[in-house]
Order: sequence, then structure tokens, then C-alpha cells
Amino acid sequence: MGLFDWLKGGKTVYFPGKFTVEKAPEVYQNYIEILKILDINFTSLSGLEDFGMSLVHDGDLRSARDLANKNYKILKENFVNKIIVSSPEDYRVLKEFYPKFIHDFKIKVEHISITIFEALKDKEIKFKDLDEKREIVTYQDSCYIGRLFGIYEEPRLV
Repeated sequence: MGLFDWLKGGKTVYFPGKFTVEKAPEVYQNYIEILKILDINFTSLSGLEDFGMSLVHDGDLRSARDLANKNYKILKENFVNKIIVSSPEDYRVLKEFYPKFIHDFKIKVEHISITIFEALKDKEIKFKDLDEKREIVTYQDSCYIGRLFGIYEEPRLV
């Protein structure tokens, strides 16, 4: 695993977030299935439990920095060059705080809505019988990925 990942430039990790795994396992399984159907190469990584947004919210930046360094060590040891997250909180802490906590943090962070949107766009996937099976759904914009990072259209288009 190590040498091959290093030669191809690293690997992609999907991190669903603690809440998704514990409280919404069906959502976690749906995301796994979608990523596989879209032929997105990814792995899960043991040892990562949380990225520390709750610590940041609590103002415990020292503990958040310690957790960031612990997580970064695991990510680097496993040649990770991209993290896909489904949690807006994980997205925020990785994009906004990890670069402040870790000087050489160069891992690409992507919200799963962008990953899915780009894969659908690149593969030009057409949905069969779209009109016959169409349902009205409601999508609630996430404050973090919307207002803080300007990601509005991609989740809506998916």
C-alpha cells in the first residue's frame, strides 16, 4: 500500500464524521454506495475519530491543535493527499483551522457534495426515466459550506 500510494501521489480518504456513523448509519452507507457507483477511489482510515470542531467551538484551541497534529500524523503516515468529508463542521475545521494549526498542511479537503457533483459532470451521467420517478425534495443549505465557503449550487444541482 505505501509505495504504490506514494508513486501515484497519495490516496483519498472518505471521512463521514462521527455523527453520521453513529446517528445516521444509513446516510453513511448511502454515501459509500454513491462513491462506489461513481467509481471514485477512496478508502476509510482507522485512527481518525474526530477533526476537532467541537474543541474549536469551546475555545480549547490547544487541544484542537494537539488533535490536528495527531490526525495529520496519521494522514501523512498513510500517504493521504485528499479528504472527502460529508460533515460541514469537519469541512470547516479542515479548511479553516488545520492550515493555521499545521504549517505544512497540504491535503486537499473536499465536501462530498462537490465530489459527487464533479463526478456526475465529468461522467455525463444521464438518469433513466427521470420524469416518471421525479420527487420533490427539500435541501437545506449548510451554514458552514454555504455562507462561509460559498458552496451553494453544487449541492442543489446534485
